[in-house]
Amino acid sequence: MTYFGRRTLYLTGMVVMFCLLLIIGCICVTPSASKGGSWGIGSMLLLFTLVYDCTVGPVCYSLVAEIPATRLRSKSIVIARNIYNVGCIVNNIITPYMLNPTAWNWKAKTAARKFKTTAVDPFNGVTSELDTPKSAAIMVENVEKE
Repeated sequence: MTYFGRRTLYLTGMVVMFCLLLIIGCICVTPSASKGGSWGIGSMLLLFTLVYDCTVGPVCYSLVAEIPATRLRSKSIVIARNIYNVGCIVNNIITPYMLNPTAWNWKAKTAARKFKTTAVDPFNGVTSELDTPKSAAIMVENVEKE
């Protein structure tokens, strides 16, 4: 994180993942669901995971741990992790139903629906841009004063 700031990594990761969801959605609506299309979707999902694991995933841990004041730090971390864990539980329960051909049978259209949800939510990118603090030169003393 010495070459790029946390905010830059976070927002770049969000934009790239947004674009990858669009690509997966476009591949899944092509009329011929060929073997090449399946390989393309699979590779885009792997790239999506790589982008998340290199940008948004680790940066959120550092932001949650560094930004709050000392008195609120442990409480902020606990609340953030609990919300993240509940979201992961819900996502891990719903996703197999979305992808399973004998259940909801959405297949790769799941990515298109997640893209639509992200695109329709106007506050997703705006709040990421405005509410993610620049913590590049923030000292602990400065955080305590704010």
